[in-house]
Amino acid sequence: MFDKRKLKNALRYYCYHQSRTLGLLIEHFNLNDYRYAILGGFVRKILNYKRSRSINVKDIDIVIDLPKSEIKHILRHYKIKFILNDFGGFKILPDPEDTFTTKIDLWSMDDHYPFKYGLLKKSWKNLSKSSWISLDSAVWIPKSNKLYARLCKKSLKKREVNLTVPLDKLTTFNVPFKGNLFGKVIHYVEDEDFKLNESLREAL
Repeated sequence: MFDKRKLKNALRYYCYHQSRTLGLLIEHFNLNDYRYAILGGFVRKILNYKRSRSINVKDIDIVIDLPKSEIKHILRHYKIKFILNDFGGFKILPDPEDTFTTKIDLWSMDDHYPFKYGLLKKSWKNLSKSSWISLDSAVWIPKSNKLYARLCKKSLKKREVNLTVPLDKLTTFNVPFKGNLFGKVIHYVEDEDFKLNESLREAL
């Protein structure tokens, strides 16, 4: 169902034809043999893309196994402008030379909210659960060409949306972005014609 070659081709295209900023970052990561993951809607949309349909990728989320201080050093070295996002990562600001309108968010693995606050055990595989929503739970690690997308595949096949962790766990940890999370769930149901998973419907 999912062809990982699409991810390689898409990343290459965006780096070399759309975004100087993304190209600088990915080139630096690869040259230094850093392990990083691209996750969320970007991965799902590229993998699920059909040539007969248009694709609209709004953002790309990257998690890298580097300290936050090292990421900041890299961004400043390349004179990449950024601000801190709401969840402990870096929001990359547009470069005047970029034709790439997709937003870039970059996190340290250690500072990724679900790992930092103990909602999930830190691991590359668990990154797929850190999106909280099954349709966004796709993670690709370019270095090893490893793809974690079981829950995402299941949701696409059944045309249903679910959470990647039980609702009561999110409530217990008082996750601060629950409003945004359920806003996305509503978007998938009302705008993209997905249905709620039965267990999620009962919990709500």
